[in-house]
Amino acid sequence: MAAARAHIGTMSPAQQKAGLILVSTSKGGQVATLRPIGLNRGVRTWLSPDQVSLSYHGGVLVATRGLGGDLMAADFVAPWQAKTNPYQRRASFLNAENQIETITLTCRATTQALREIRGRLATRTDERCGTSSDPILNSFWRLADGTVWITRQWVSDPSGYLTTELISSPPGAVAP
Repeated sequence: MAAARAHIGTMSPAQQKAGLILVSTSKGGQVATLRPIGLNRGVRTWLSPDQVSLSYHGGVLVATRGLGGDLMAADFVAPWQAKTNPYQRRASFLNAENQIETITLTCRATTQALREIRGRLATRTDERCGTSSDPILNSFWRLADGTVWITRQWVSDPSGYLTTELISSPPGAVAP
């Protein structure tokens, strides 16, 4: 992460202003910076130099491509906006037989009070999904203006978790 942060520091303000996220994986320890390449119906897609793409809706990861164990599609209910608690989330994956397999998870969200993190005021919302013996725990840090700043979200068993930090938003954006 330190090398990636150092690289970001060498980018021009114009390069950073176009939008930039820093992403790290829990399995394999890869780190990359991604740039926005499109916005379609509220879903913003980001692309890494090695052609891995991540798609987010309001800060919630809804699809990945190029990771190996990709998330083909997912519901994009933000845990802090869920109308009920618990609530259900669906996610689709490509299985070993090249067929799409969909799972439904029961999730519960908890939100902590606004506090200072790395010199910024942020609210943390944790989303716990699945069984108590093997839960998925997604975390979202939102700034006081609603911007989704940092997330840690599960992709799939083969890919593990992605941690994403919004370095700079594309013009008009409030989330990755």
